[in-house]
Amino acid sequence: MGVQCFSRRLSFLPGSSEGQNYLADVDPYIFHDQITSIMHPLDYYALTDYQPGKVCHLGSSLLGTSQPGGADLENYIDKMVGYTGPELMVDMFQTKPAEMFGMTRYWTHSITLTNILLSNPTFLDANGVTDGGCTNQEPIPAADPDGMCPKGNSDASCNALFLGVGIALAIVIIGIPLLCLLYCTHSCCFRRHPETNKTKFTDFKEKTMGGAKVNP
Repeated sequence: MGVQCFSRRLSFLPGSSEGQNYLADVDPYIFHDQITSIMHPLDYYALTDYQPGKVCHLGSSLLGTSQPGGADLENYIDKMVGYTGPELMVDMFQTKPAEMFGMTRYWTHSITLTNILLSNPTFLDANGVTDGGCTNQEPIPAADPDGMCPKGNSDASCNALFLGVGIALAIVIIGIPLLCLLYCTHSCCFRRHPETNKTKFTDFKEKTMGGAKVNP
């Protein structure tokens, strides 16, 4: 992900207020020549916000070809167009677009595939230049005259996704360990007093069912 917009304004995130930023820690208004980002030209994670410094595109020469990561990748992306972020990221809303989202992520954001390409001189030469070339990214001015950074707050769908992910994490982090604890406690009690538990159950059965009669 890029940081040029994110670092200067956090209020579009759920729970953030106007005026919050990272400007005390980073300066997005200058060119950072110490930063070089190698990214796939269709990597939607890397294309979120604007990258600082220099950007080198990796895998560009595959696009439009019949090789893996070429025309098939373009076909996956074509089926994603028109859907919102939550619909693509959570398959409970739209199964097929979410599946295409996952396939696209593999070909554009996979560390395994990236390492394979980086080890091939066709995609990365001895001078550190990738097959798609490298370009310097111009910093977005503080006034943002072209409106490149978002101005509004997060919309309802983003908030819903944020809340859903939070609830899911809470269930995983808290719920599963709690269930394990209850199970272990239950098992421990029955293992420590098997005869007592058996006797209590027998007494209960005799008292409640021993004298019962079934009417014809």
